[in-house]
Amino acid sequence: MRHDALVVSVIFFVLLFTAGQAIAFYEWNDGSSSTDMRGFVRLTGAALRNPDNRIFYPNKTDTSAWGIARLLFFGKVGERLSMELNAYNLVVNNSSKGAFAQDTTTTGAERSAWLETKYLDETNNSGLAGIDRLNFTLSLGRVDVKLGRQPVNFATAFYFTPNDFFAPFSAQTFFRTYKPGVDAARIEIRLGALTQLTFLGVLGYSANGSTSNGYSGQISSNRSSSLARVSTVIADFELTALGGSVRDSTILGGSAQGEIFGGWLSIRAEGHHAKPDDASKKSSDEFVVEVERRFNRKLTASAIYFYHGAGKNSAAEYSELLRDSGAQNLYLGKRYMAIGASYEYSPLTTLQAVAIVNSTDNSRLFSFYSVHSLTDETELSVSLGMPQGAAPGNMNIKSEYGAYPYFIGLELRSYF
Repeated sequence: MRHDALVVSVIFFVLLFTAGQAIAFYEWNDGSSSTDMRGFVRLTGAALRNPDNRIFYPNKTDTSAWGIARLLFFGKVGERLSMELNAYNLVVNNSSKGAFAQDTTTTGAERSAWLETKYLDETNNSGLAGIDRLNFTLSLGRVDVKLGRQPVNFATAFYFTPNDFFAPFSAQTFFRTYKPGVDAARIEIRLGALTQLTFLGVLGYSANGSTSNGYSGQISSNRSSSLARVSTVIADFELTALGGSVRDSTILGGSAQGEIFGGWLSIRAEGHHAKPDDASKKSSDEFVVEVERRFNRKLTASAIYFYHGAGKNSAAEYSELLRDSGAQNLYLGKRYMAIGASYEYSPLTTLQAVAIVNSTDNSRLFSFYSVHSLTDETELSVSLGMPQGAAPGNMNIKSEYGAYPYFIGLELRSYF
């Protein structure tokens, strides 16, 4: 039965991918109301060379292949009401359970398990289907109210994003088109042409390892969040301030972005102070500064510094973060530096790269990414990850990026 489910899913991907290309496969508009249906297919194959540690990685090398198909729907009724739907079907094949999990699925978001199901769960194969986004927006003049599963991102920076509290991307992730949604209510109030006030409430859920996404359908008040954010523009700089509670901590922070020296240099900065509700835990500060220089229309370079106050001062302490089931640990160290670059090789081909240094343990990660447009709706990308650092010993992580495998991936994406 499980094998049949895998075959059916693969056939589903092939049929979608070989369908005729179009801007949207269904559109309807009567002047006051409209609907728009689109599709997206992403097929990936990857090879990995693992660190020499058979506890973390049973195999010296691994392979991974997966595909995700999305059905995207947007509908509008009159001038006030709109709806968004993003449904997905994901199939994954890994050569072993220890195969390194790339940032490839929607499983990083804390949200109810009721809207997704794991229909295939084998040693090397898995299948997951569900709803990534399902929300309704009511527009009332200067006020927009959005209810339902929706992506939430308060970040200003690109690589390290401490103010992205809900399912953030890692710094080395380049393809970020579909951010996972969380179950939320959001109110946007336009106070002026350049000033906006946002109120946000996000539901949290208790952990449950037996469900498809690791969370139950039971709402947890301790894991729920509420935030307020105000943004405005002063002297060509966009400034924001935010505050509230995120899961089990009180948050106060902000961001700034703009250009200096007549546009010669761009600056993005964001951060926050987090005070845990648990008095036995220490408060922490998180902030990042990105400086970007666009040399010409084709080449852009960035220098980044990230202070991760919730991280550890030495690799010997990393195990404390890994044991904390309530933590979301994209990063283990306390200080990071990075250099990023983007180059438009041709109108059809873009090259990107980032070099990251964890100053806590002196491990490094070099990530390269290229994307080439095959047609207006189809693109091919190549990813390469090269880590450097002390490999893990037994159950001890001696360096963050030393625990990563070498990675090369080939990906085909189609929009229709």
